[in-house]
Amino acid sequence: MSTRIALSSKVNVLEQVKQEGVDVNICCGVGICGSCRATLVAGVVEYEEPPIACIGPKEVVLCCIKLVTPVVVIEI
Repeated sequence: MSTRIALSSKVNVLEQVKQEGVDVNICCGVGICGSCRATLVAGVVEYEEPPIACIGPKEVVLCCIKLVTPVVVIEI
């Protein structure tokens, strides 16, 4: 089962996901393990440092993304 969440740039990404009641597996917190990966549905994100985890073309690692657009939609 997947959940779609609209994220706002005003609040930390992981906090928003938790507020939606989604239990996200966060092991490393720095983009190494990829356990917090999600699918980017709409919007633009960026990383300060690219994650080391192998991710697909539409996947993002929630622990280290920053929102570029005011609203981003992800699917977990």
